Amino acid sequence: MQEPQNISLIHFEKLMGPYGLYQHATKREPNLAEGYCVDDNARAITVLLNYIQQFPAQSEQAIVLLNACFTFIRDAHHAPGTYYNFRDASGTWLKHDVSEDMYARLARTYAYILSHDTNSDRKIIAQALLSDLLPRLESLTAPRALAETIIALAEYPEYERIATLHRNNLLALWETQSSSAWPWFQESMTYANALLPHSMLTNPALASDKVRECLHTSAAFLIQTTIQNNIFIPIGNIGWYAKGGVAAQYDQQAIEAGTMYDFLLEYRAQFPEKVTVEQLQAPYNWFFGKNTKNVVMADTETGACLDGLNLDIPNQNYGAESMLAYLWAELLMRKSLKP
Repeated sequence: MQEPQNISLIHFEKLMGPYGLYQHATKREPNLAEGYCVDDNARAITVLLNYIQQFPAQSEQAIVLLNACFTFIRDAHHAPGTYYNFRDASGTWLKHDVSEDMYARLARTYAYILSHDTNSDRKIIAQALLSDLLPRLESLTAPRALAETIIALAEYPEYERIATLHRNNLLALWETQSSSAWPWFQESMTYANALLPHSMLTNPALASDKVRECLHTSAAFLIQTTIQNNIFIPIGNIGWYAKGGVAAQYDQQAIEAGTMYDFLLEYRAQFPEKVTVEQLQAPYNWFFGKNTKNVVMADTETGACLDGLNLDIPNQNYGAESMLAYLWAELLMRKSLKP
């Protein structure tokens, strides 16, 4: 396995603008024309909190970045249970393209603050914002939004009703769509696939035979489909993987490696017989050249990560989503090594 690397926030700082974290880059420079989004700033908060927790002596820079990202998502909240998603470089909020995935990501960020932040004022605000978000979370229908909401609320018994509702909705999808030849939740595998089995890996849900069957069968299918000869080959954006078809290999995205590694770490911790060490390491090693093109995706000197692994040459841009996926995997790996 790749040796632990220094965790650099140089590129993170480069992508910061006056309002928050820019979402895209042109090569290594922020792409001002595409502005900011809530999802990346919310995900950045969980990365930074994990960084601060692991490296308290080096946290001054991370705290400044964290405060800026948290201010961004607070400002995006403009009515009860309602957020803007995108903001242009001048600071104007754009009133379109609000996704269910964004709301689920916000829930996961607020829950992470409650569990891991030491700033009492921020925890009070996060608690209020999470409570405000609950009616919106209850109305979600998109499968990955359901899954991420379940993961977000897993540690909080007071929210188990919503988690149970969404788990039952995913199980209903599973029962409708899955078969022995296609043990999956939908008729195609697309993005952030590991979120779906990950959502079944929560207590007290595992007391259910139906949940355990869904978890183990879908996880085995995901591992079999995306890890071959101990190389992680995520479902590619160009074509995805439709039932009865062939899995697209390219464009491979860093977020797939990050979500898969997150899932496999927790899955193997609870069910070590289901995941080999080599399978566990595969998504992490994807960042360091153990992939179908032998391309090193992560730049450990700056904390940046290439935006995609293509059939010909890698995507030469280093955007926020890819950077955050890499940093999250790096932090999870280090945390897993601690006794």
